[in-house]
Amino acid sequence: MSSQSLRQYFAAVGVLLFMAGTSLWGEEGIRFELIVRQKPAGMDKHFEITRDTVEVVQGGRQYCFLVNFGLDIELVDFDTSFVEFTAHLVTVGKTPHTDAERFRIEYNLPGRLENIPGKNGSYYQLLISPRERVAINTACPIRVDSAGQFATEPSAYFDIYYVPGTLGDFRWTAVKAYLEVEYQYFRQLFHFESPGKLKYYLCPCPLDEIRWDKRFGYAIDPGRLQVFALYSPEFISSEAILTNMTRLMRQWGYAPPILVEGLAGQFEFIPYESKKLLRENKFPPLKTLLTTSGYYKADAESAELAAASFVKYLLETYTLGKFQQLYELSDDLTLPLYFEEIYGQPLDSLEQGWRQYIDTVGLRRTMFEHYSRRAGALYKMDKQLEYFEAMTEYDKTRGDSIATGNDLSLAYYHAGRYYDAEKGYLKLLEIDSSRALYWQIIGNLRLINGDYDRALTALEKAFLSDSVFATSYLLTARIRAIRGDTAAAIKLAEEYYPRESSTPGKIEFLLFLGSLYGEPGENYDSVKARRCNADALAWTKEVLAKAPTDASYLFRAGQALSGLGEYAEAERMLQGALYLETRAYHLGYITLELGRLYDAVGKRDLALEYYQNCLVRPAAVWHHDLCRRYLDEPYRPK
Repeated sequence: MSSQSLRQYFAAVGVLLFMAGTSLWGEEGIRFELIVRQKPAGMDKHFEITRDTVEVVQGGRQYCFLVNFGLDIELVDFDTSFVEFTAHLVTVGKTPHTDAERFRIEYNLPGRLENIPGKNGSYYQLLISPRERVAINTACPIRVDSAGQFATEPSAYFDIYYVPGTLGDFRWTAVKAYLEVEYQYFRQLFHFESPGKLKYYLCPCPLDEIRWDKRFGYAIDPGRLQVFALYSPEFISSEAILTNMTRLMRQWGYAPPILVEGLAGQFEFIPYESKKLLRENKFPPLKTLLTTSGYYKADAESAELAAASFVKYLLETYTLGKFQQLYELSDDLTLPLYFEEIYGQPLDSLEQGWRQYIDTVGLRRTMFEHYSRRAGALYKMDKQLEYFEAMTEYDKTRGDSIATGNDLSLAYYHAGRYYDAEKGYLKLLEIDSSRALYWQIIGNLRLINGDYDRALTALEKAFLSDSVFATSYLLTARIRAIRGDTAAAIKLAEEYYPRESSTPGKIEFLLFLGSLYGEPGENYDSVKARRCNADALAWTKEVLAKAPTDASYLFRAGQALSGLGEYAEAERMLQGALYLETRAYHLGYITLELGRLYDAVGKRDLALEYYQNCLVRPAAVWHHDLCRRYLDEPYRPK
């Protein structure tokens, strides 16, 4: 998970304020401060474990998870002097404890829930203090209990909830696939029973009734077996660690976060990531991570990885039984003592052994293969690319080098790193010079980068190696069109279109010809333009009938519909493509087409917004050139 990208997401949607604890607009409500304190057995003294704040709107409620219990606060009423609210909590574990109270108290005075059972005869105390009236951002319109807002799809271990028409709707099957596999493995590895299915919510925005984890953008409710993950084009927090934590605390109860997140995070690429953090000297000292407050104050990603790596060391060096004993006995106040009692050595010695373990653990190419594929399934494209780059050091055979080179070069292309992609394919040609397709790809990359002469040279090599690549001639025709020789571009495309056998290739030829015939000038031919766009649309609809969420074909349908002047439907298709697409080149192209569409229908402000959007993306040079032209002079279709 990435805490930095989470902050960027909240900033982008205008709700970063919810993380900072301040709101400047929205409904009126109350900010409550929550303090959890622990009283050990045999002592008449409380020790603070953690504190946090929640904001609840008038008549609303908010759920949060604190230490060893889930808490629901409902704001009944308030005025300038008093606040009336209810609080209901349920502890985690096999034998949950519940408590509920209704309070009517003055500002800055605490409502108390006492004698919340902990471990080893200890008790927790919860103080809930209404601090001030605030305007609360209520930008997310989704509610968990609103009828009809969430749709549900069942699986063996989960009920997957998503909002129709959002990203979760389009990808819930992929989410289900990796959750099922990793959850089943987690259960078997740690001998967990699994009564009851987990409710897994794919949320398009941060629901107001949930107190979201400030680090990674999720919420878990072990008592109700519920997981809430953000799932939008801007940010995805859905990962297997969330289900693992939820089931772990339902099964074994509460433990300090270093143990909970450490065990739940066992399926990350711990050996590689640990070596990297150790090399960069970014691991926090373990003694700073033993308490809830200390753990959450540390750098989020470093703490989570340190926890997973240290727990992995304990499991592999000692036994699961010892770790389970540590987990079931320890809390924030006793964890250091139980480390020494159970493992026979103080934490400092264990930490030294752990760091030596990180140094000596081996890495294999198969690990990089697995975790790069896993990162792709989770849409962690930056992490996938990093693993592909590292995997090159573990290639042993010619076949390994070709496989990694192909994966890495394609990942560079998808990320918009076109020069790196070109270098990758040139290296592949050194290994296997017989692949004409590599020259075609290199030609396309050089076209994207605006290096048209060298693009033509590469495409000519593709022709000489294998003349069946009709798409190479389409790319050549595009270069001629970019350089202003529309007649030659049309002639070449018309000549080689009949030789194209693939459906996507045929559609690309037709869209290209439709756009050229539709341009004002001596080559303008409305009949041919309409015929090409109509044929392209027909081919595209056939594919969309089988794969309605394929971003490539939604984009192609949008292009064809724009060429036919059917702008309302074109807008729907293009916006759908923009919502689902993840590849840099295509995102740039889509924003250009949306700019042209909005110019065509007279929405100049929107058109300018999309042209500017395209310019900040790693789009093709010719896309950027067109955007700059349209910023000065609106696009006008014939």
